[in-house]
Amino acid sequence: GDSVWQIQATASGDYVASLYGWEAWSVLIGGLLFSSLLCVSLLILTGKNAQTRALVKKRTSELADEVDERTRTERLLALQNEVLEMVARDTPLQDVLDEICRKFEQLSRPGTFASISRMEPKTGGLQLASGPSLPPAISDAFMHLPIDENAGSCGTAAHR
Repeated sequence: GDSVWQIQATASGDYVASLYGWEAWSVLIGGLLFSSLLCVSLLILTGKNAQTRALVKKRTSELADEVDERTRTERLLALQNEVLEMVARDTPLQDVLDEICRKFEQLSRPGTFASISRMEPKTGGLQLASGPSLPPAISDAFMHLPIDENAGSCGTAAHR
């Protein structure tokens, strides 16, 4: 039962000579070329994948901006229709102007105040026509504004 087995293999001279022939080198070079082509293909695919991701991200952002702009436009058109309906129903001008200001404030960023001024023919200045959400101090300051190049944003806009 205590037998020891031993296997010994020796390469023949023909086998060793065949390793140095063109066939072995052909297989080695072919394998290296195939591996190189596979690596290059993977690099190209990885680069295209990154480009595709960047393009998808860019287009998604552009589409979101388009949707936001379209939504804003639809809201402004709805406001326009509401105002036209108020005018058609002979709603008093002050109520129409106040509603325009309130709706515009709803469409704008939080904390935005809207006002409408009109030109006072007697003084040639601007008079606050509507600003229902303006704090009283601002409302009083906007009651009579001069029209001039350096008279704040409202006075300058009216001057130009």
